[in-house]
Amino acid sequence: MIYNDVRFDTGLTDIKEKELENSYEFNFSLPGFSKENIELTVQDNVLQVNAKSDYKTPEGYKLVKSDFSIKNRFFTANIPEKADSEAISAKLNDGILTVSIAKKQNQKKLINIGD
Repeated sequence: MIYNDVRFDTGLTDIKEKELENSYEFNFSLPGFSKENIELTVQDNVLQVNAKSDYKTPEGYKLVKSDFSIKNRFFTANIPEKADSEAISAKLNDGILTVSIAKKQNQKKLINIGD
């Protein structure tokens, strides 16, 4: 699978894609974000994740050292052709956003033979 990624901050992006028996699963690392600040959209077989941070530095706060930051993040991932973009679910647990997309079911179609 191919995915594209754009973030407003720097550093590595944590995305994991899995193909399961009946679905595809995408995991996005979004520590510090609440589900109210995350918007998911699908258009033209592209999944978009837009996470907006509402973190504000407390007044009088003096930073001594920081190895991380909570900034806005924007991800895009191409959805495989075999995925059903109408059958998507998402959950946020411990800073990991999991998006599941069901695979299209191959249904046998009976074709009537005309007279």
